[in-house]
Amino acid sequence: AIVVMIGLAVGMSLVAIEQRFFSMPRDHEAFEAVRDNPAQLYALSGQWLPPNSPELSRFENRLLSQQPSATFALTNSLAGFLVPWSLLLTAILFGSDFRSFVGRSRIAIGGLGLLAMIFALALTGSRPAMVATLAGLMALGFLFCWRTPYRRFVWKLSVVLLVISLSGAIGAYQAGVGRETLRNAARSVAFRVEYWQATLAMIADHPLVGCGPGQFQDVYTRYKLPTASEEIQDPHNWLLEVTATAGIPAGILLLALI
Repeated sequence: AIVVMIGLAVGMSLVAIEQRFFSMPRDHEAFEAVRDNPAQLYALSGQWLPPNSPELSRFENRLLSQQPSATFALTNSLAGFLVPWSLLLTAILFGSDFRSFVGRSRIAIGGLGLLAMIFALALTGSRPAMVATLAGLMALGFLFCWRTPYRRFVWKLSVVLLVISLSGAIGAYQAGVGRETLRNAARSVAFRVEYWQATLAMIADHPLVGCGPGQFQDVYTRYKLPTASEEIQDPHNWLLEVTATAGIPAGILLLALI
């Protein structure tokens, strides 16, 4: 099962890389050729996007984002899928038990797969996924180093690297390099709070069985806040999505499973 899931993650990564450098530029060129003709644009995209409309603006912003999603509906979904399997593959490749009974060719193949996953993860531009990956790598590094006879040296080196990283982050923020990233992150969180408020109202009206699987987007329009920017397909929160579509008992069961 682990091999199959890692293989799927590598395959998704290759699809994302192809999208970013081949499919998405072609899609944008096709869009530019018909953007001022709603009929041709409808034939191309299957969506009615009148000139100067908010829908057209959102559609164009999606194209210009150049953030791949592979077969997922959202870029963040792809990033969330890649994080655990890239960490697990890292643990396998650097684990002494694995290296002791496989040849170098398999290690090289696994390394290439890991590079593809990390590259695709970087292409998504997902800040939470990158933070989660760094946290996971730090945890793996701690576990690996704990088994070495040089634990005291590793601890001192880790503290030095942490101080350097924090100093660099503070310096980048003071220089204005990271301020735009933080502003975008705060704006992203604000959007999600709006989604979650509407989703909680949905749950309050459908507490036992939810609104039904696959029905979230249709029902969400009745609860969408006036300040919300778009009609979302899911609330960007797995627990809230399960609870909204299947009811509070299903949300409790999900928490128990976790």
